Amino acid sequence: MQSVVVLLDMKTITLTLLVATVLAAQGGKQQAAFLMTGRAWVAWPEFSKLTYILGAQDGLRLAAAWYDPIYTGNTTFGIATGFLPGDYVKEMDTFYKDTENLTLPVGLAYSYCNLKLKGTQTKEDLEQRLIEMRKTMAK
Repeated sequence: MQSVVVLLDMKTITLTLLVATVLAAQGGKQQAAFLMTGRAWVAWPEFSKLTYILGAQDGLRLAAAWYDPIYTGNTTFGIATGFLPGDYVKEMDTFYKDTENLTLPVGLAYSYCNLKLKGTQTKEDLEQRLIEMRKTMAK
């Protein structure tokens, strides 16, 4: 019973962090001031970047288990199939090479790169999403 309580607490924490990140990013620069941005990402060593990616993916899996009562343990939920965490690190490094993206929170960058790697969005849709992200964070 104790392990169930710990799992529920972890799900609550994960869900709370996910919601806080999304809400803060929606609020623009003032509300997102506490979020890690590209300036932090480019300063992190490779190991820290990989750890962040693994944590984000674990969070997605926990969220899937939380929201789907018949969760089957699909380990690719919300994650681009066929890509390793190192591929995400490379994609995010490329994302932040564009200095216009340095002010964007790492969570938003992960979301953008995830969509890009999944290949479900057109290049134009991705560009529009990036423009909107920049506008939102500039407010």
